[in-house]
Amino acid sequence: MLVYGHRSVCLSTGDALADFIKRLERLPASPAHDDLRSLLVDWGEIESGVADAFSLERDDELETLTLWRRVSDSLADAMCASWVHDDAALGSALARCIRFVGALRQAPWPADIAVRTAEGFAYHGLYPEQYASAADAFLDACQPRSILCLGLRSIGSILAHVVAAASRLRGLSAHTRSVRPRGHPFNRQIITTARLDRAIAGMNVDYAVIVDEGPGLSGSSFMSAVDYLIGLGLRYDRIVLFPSWPAAARQLRSARARGGWDRQRQFIGKFDALWSSARSSADSGGPVEDLSAGRWRTRVLTDDRQWPPVNPQHERRKFLSGSAPAVLSKFVGLGRRARILERRAVRLAEGGFGPSILGVENGFLRHEWIEGWPIPEHTPDTLTRFARYLAFIRAHFATGEPDRAEEMREMAAVNVREALSPSAVRAMHLLIDGGEAFREPKVAVDGRMLPYEWISTPRGLFKVDALEHHDDDFWPGCRDIAWDVAGTIVEFDFEGAAREFFIAAYERAAKDRTIGRRLPLYEAAYLAYRIGYANLSFTSLQDSDEGPAFSRLEDRYRHLLAARLGCDHRTSPRLPSPAERQRGEKDRSAFPESTSAPRE
Repeated sequence: MLVYGHRSVCLSTGDALADFIKRLERLPASPAHDDLRSLLVDWGEIESGVADAFSLERDDELETLTLWRRVSDSLADAMCASWVHDDAALGSALARCIRFVGALRQAPWPADIAVRTAEGFAYHGLYPEQYASAADAFLDACQPRSILCLGLRSIGSILAHVVAAASRLRGLSAHTRSVRPRGHPFNRQIITTARLDRAIAGMNVDYAVIVDEGPGLSGSSFMSAVDYLIGLGLRYDRIVLFPSWPAAARQLRSARARGGWDRQRQFIGKFDALWSSARSSADSGGPVEDLSAGRWRTRVLTDDRQWPPVNPQHERRKFLSGSAPAVLSKFVGLGRRARILERRAVRLAEGGFGPSILGVENGFLRHEWIEGWPIPEHTPDTLTRFARYLAFIRAHFATGEPDRAEEMREMAAVNVREALSPSAVRAMHLLIDGGEAFREPKVAVDGRMLPYEWISTPRGLFKVDALEHHDDDFWPGCRDIAWDVAGTIVEFDFEGAAREFFIAAYERAAKDRTIGRRLPLYEAAYLAYRIGYANLSFTSLQDSDEGPAFSRLEDRYRHLLAARLGCDHRTSPRLPSPAERQRGEKDRSAFPESTSAPRE
């Protein structure tokens, strides 16, 4: 089933370069380490995009790319020097960086580049410094004289420069190159020109280091690079891997990776040591509680029978510190992403829907911890609050680009076919065809209108985890706000009078007169995606306590989708939702008929 978005962003190379130069020139003589890291991360996106633009079919050794690598080398030198507090090396590296950037002004570059999100920097709390730490361990263990750092684009490219920079601080000769593994995700290949092959073979290094944030599901990207280097004459025992986590070979989907993963020596920098040294001074060194990987449930839901299922692999790192007041630090990403999400968080706080924001440090957004409890029942006031929140999202986070139902066709067709039947796919296609009549704006939607994402407090209802689900690695991306309206109806199990009340309240708040006609499509598309996500999570967590809960969730979504598409479903009867178990029979009298009827 399809659940991942894998989006890229198109940037003007000239504009991106101009913005980078402006930020570089504004750095003070003793820049903050956080600012240097942010520059490095953002530059890594640009350099990787440029390399891809110049290497459409195969990677090559181009003089133009040499200039971009020199900027990356000097910027990585500066960040590594800052990390070890070597002010002299830092100043020298920044001077080189400014000089090399100046040379780029005269160089040819593609007008536009497609920038792929560096997932580790954006979602997984991966820091460049972890690779500098891994480099130190490698240098101590292997005592190389010269090395090649081969980065796997996207994120591996700039991380290779970090490994090289940490090595140069130790007096080594370090070369860098990057390649793009191509082909099927479980059978990647490195495709190069003879010119690049000759350049790498001619370096005569005694070790080659392959750098990336993986391995992913298959491990084939790393192993394709191993095969490539062996083809150039390097020995197995002189090829070292720098992944981001210690994967078990038996779990990798590629047979080639399962057979070769444990054969290669690996060095991994740990997050925990880095976090301890990078913690905010505002924490005053006090106790910190790790609420990552679903541990937050112990704080807000004392009865574990009420716990919603979570996939720990997909949760952001988050830490609670202090007591009066307590502060939550949640990872939102490094570089430009953190600045964008901070602005969104501030706007939500100003609108009265989110907590007060204290700023961003080391990729973590810091905000007040709001003590609260789950929403006990759905009243007209709570439904009106949901409606006004979605109207606020639509008004403040529209992208200016129209949504197209056609963009959902592949995801919906694949997931509906696997969940239901070919006849259900035909029904889904009819909804998509009808949806093309609408041209609502794409919105940076909430994407997580789940009951446990709302908390009740003495100050009212607040939405948590509301920042980035339009821009993570999953569906939906930016969509018509109807996606969130549909998600609210599905997740809160609104039926009958409650459903009509909520839709009417949203329609009035947003002045969205066609929402009722768009909902059949978006409810079906939302359910198709959520079936896929629940299935993915069950598959990966079936041996844990979370697995059965995701299986039950998948069955519920499947039953609802079948009902909306007017076809039979092939699973067990629908189980009651958590909301139904809590409140029993719906009290329809709580929603006055007069508030749900008129619609223009």
